[in-house]
Amino acid sequence: MKEKLRQILKEKRGKLSDAEVAQLSLDIFGRVSRSKEFESAKNILLYFSKEKEVQTRALFELCLDLGKKVYAPKVSGKEMEIFRVKTWEDLEMGSFGVLEPKDECEAGNVRQLDLIFVPGLGFDLAGNRLGYGKAYYDRFLKDSSAFKVGLCYELQILDEIPTEKHDVSMDGIATEKQIYYT
Repeated sequence: MKEKLRQILKEKRGKLSDAEVAQLSLDIFGRVSRSKEFESAKNILLYFSKEKEVQTRALFELCLDLGKKVYAPKVSGKEMEIFRVKTWEDLEMGSFGVLEPKDECEAGNVRQLDLIFVPGLGFDLAGNRLGYGKAYYDRFLKDSSAFKVGLCYELQILDEIPTEKHDVSMDGIATEKQIYYT
């Protein structure tokens, strides 16, 4: 069931043009940057987008301009670790074709985060997330009390995402139309 949903959602998202991805990402960026969760956060985990995911570079640059500490994920074996990223030059191509922090970056801890932006193929309005199937984020997020926001396009919102015991739900879902609080 989940694999079929992943395929369908990848195809839907894949039909977006680069111009649509850029515009929708800017719309999402605008909503997120005006949210009370973003304004109050000091330590933020931000993924760096690949392919047609919601683009996060403008959000990264805004965080730096506002003096927020930005952390980015790095896959290590079956786990995900986080490292502080201070400039774009702190990143290099890593696992799964995703930009990751370089080894010399300062390690972080999930418990110090205030706000976590999470990628996904699909979300429902109960906060359930359909990821890419490796459960890196679920294992990482299980110990976090930070506010967790899934970033996606409205076309990635489903009526219901099938869940498993280990799945961690989001506190909010940000799309180009609104932020849904779960």
